[in-house]
Amino acid sequence: MAGGQGRFATTRWSVVASAGRSHSAESRDALAALCETYWFPLYAFVRRQGYSADDAQDLIQSFFARLLEDEIAQTLAGPEEFEDELRHLLSAVAV
Repeated sequence: MAGGQGRFATTRWSVVASAGRSHSAESRDALAALCETYWFPLYAFVRRQGYSADDAQDLIQSFFARLLEDEIAQTLAGPEEFEDELRHLLSAVAV
């Protein structure tokens, strides 16, 4: 796993930028890479905040669904915006 168990990997902006492009195969692959890279570290963080396994999974799934459904990835102008989305999720679950 990139970044190790429960640790955040360095964000590759090229992947975030690719995810933000229109609905192409490259965009879908990039979104899948982001999900794979960030799912477990986000889940581990949420679990450490005291959430049950099911609730933590739901929160992380909701975060990625929001990225996809609201097409947030397409509005990200740079790495700072992606990090802001991550911070928003983390601050929402921090106890």
